[in-house]
Amino acid sequence: MTVPTVADGKMRLNNEQYGEVTRRLDEIKRRTDEGALPFESVMDALQRIIEGALRVFSVWKSVLVGGKKPSELGTMLETAGYQIGAIAKTMLGHKKFKVSKPVTLDFVRVTVKDLGFSDPNNLPMTTEVWERAKSLGLDPCPSDAAAHLRMAYPAQPMGECLLVAMEQIPGADGDPRVFALVHGSGGRWLSGDWANPTRRWRLDHELVFASRK
Repeated sequence: MTVPTVADGKMRLNNEQYGEVTRRLDEIKRRTDEGALPFESVMDALQRIIEGALRVFSVWKSVLVGGKKPSELGTMLETAGYQIGAIAKTMLGHKKFKVSKPVTLDFVRVTVKDLGFSDPNNLPMTTEVWERAKSLGLDPCPSDAAAHLRMAYPAQPMGECLLVAMEQIPGADGDPRVFALVHGSGGRWLSGDWANPTRRWRLDHELVFASRK
């Protein structure tokens, strides 16, 4: 379901969003009539539909991505004064790294809590975070988007780390990784961070997703 828009202070659902909500409600009614859903499950499902339909994410950056080979991306970053971590270099050269066609994408930055997770004693795994984001109209970023986002974010505050949600790429140790935009010791970095499917994510972890159009 694509992200709803706001106009004149009111929420607007397009035809696709309205149709999706209607289909979900019909499915809940069918399963309730069949006795397959207890009352608590019905209320939980309705709450998720409401949250999914009404949750709005602001565009953080619109960036032109794609069209550059890994070697070109590396040169582009280093020439601009950015650091590339050892893990990120391995990821750039991996066969799973894909060069996308040039396109301008809208990117959204959210915390895990922004996606609707709230229990600090039951933190969501990577697969759950990605699936929840997808249900809210957010998609994993192309694998080459992180380098372009790094270029587009020169004013990143010291100490900040943004993880780029994407299809994981193995690092040198074979563990699945995602790119990260980091401002730390030595400057501003394109790094790689661990993203095993069963990794548990803190509620304050910040992620970047592509907004579905």
